[in-house]
This record gives sequence, C-alpha cells and structure tokens, in this order.
Amino acid sequence: MVHQIVKNALIALKSAKSLADWSLSHSSTEKYQLYLTKQGEIEANLESTRDDVDVTIYTKSKENLGESSFSLTTSNKSEIMSAIRDAKLLATHVKQEPFELAKPDPRADPHVALADETLLRARTDGNVDAILQEAVSSIVEEFKKYKGVRLSSMELHASFTTNELRTSKRINASC
Repeated sequence: MVHQIVKNALIALKSAKSLADWSLSHSSTEKYQLYLTKQGEIEANLESTRDDVDVTIYTKSKENLGESSFSLTTSNKSEIMSAIRDAKLLATHVKQEPFELAKPDPRADPHVALADETLLRARTDGNVDAILQEAVSSIVEEFKKYKGVRLSSMELHASFTTNELRTSKRINASC
C-alpha cells in the first residue's frame, strides 16, 4: 500500500502544474520493544512497522518562494491531487526568500555505517528478539551483583529506519 502511495504521489507531483519544485520523503521504521517487570520477567514483547510519506511543494511568485508540506495516507490519485492543490494554495501565502533545491552530486556516495552491525545481522536472521533478551539477561545479572539495588522496570527498544528522498531536481536517495 505504501509503495502505491509513493508511486501515485510521484506521478501526481510530476504532472502538477505551476509547481516550482517538490520533494517527497518516505520513512519506514521497524520497531522491536521488550518490556520487563520488576522481577526482570518479560511483560510484553512487541513488534511494529510505521510508514510515513511526506510531501513538500514549492511555488514561485515574482520575488518570493512559497512552501507547504503535508502527509499522505492514501494512494487514491484524486485525493493526492486534491492535497497538492490545497498545498499550492497554502504556499501562495508563504513569502520567503527564494532558494534552490539541491541537485544530484556526481561524486560517488561514501559508505557510512549507520547502524550496529550485530543488530543488522540479527534483523536479517530474524533474531532481534534474541539480541534484546541477551541484553536483558546481562542487565538483570548486573543488578544482582549489588545488594539493595532493585530493578523497578525496564524497556529495551531496537529500531530500523529506511529513509528515501526524491525531488523534482532528480535526487533519488535512500539510507
């Protein structure tokens, strides 16, 4: 469903009249959450996924740049076009100094480690819960070393987010 939202939004943005520029970002997050009781027992083990699709449009008048943003929750083409029209109307009331969106950089992107390699492997292998439970065991054992120190509760979270950015200036990036 989300990919259809992105696909239909890109089609609508590319065909929209009188836009100076636009950008579309899609963020997809997988969350793993482990909740423990005072005794260090698992109370809840939750997994969830969240997708957000956000659009920013820009309009130009004589000396000003207009800007408006909105989130998409539908893949319905007419509703997307309506959201773009509404955003264009709002953007006409924004009067800011003009600027240009970034253009693609011809240089190669450097590899930058953005996540813990152990967690990435666990995600690929489907073992994120096992990694979180190992961390819980380690923390609970550490608490046992100290007399009079008690665990009141504990939450462990692991999140994996993929971000995509596309613009009218032909930027198509993800990380």
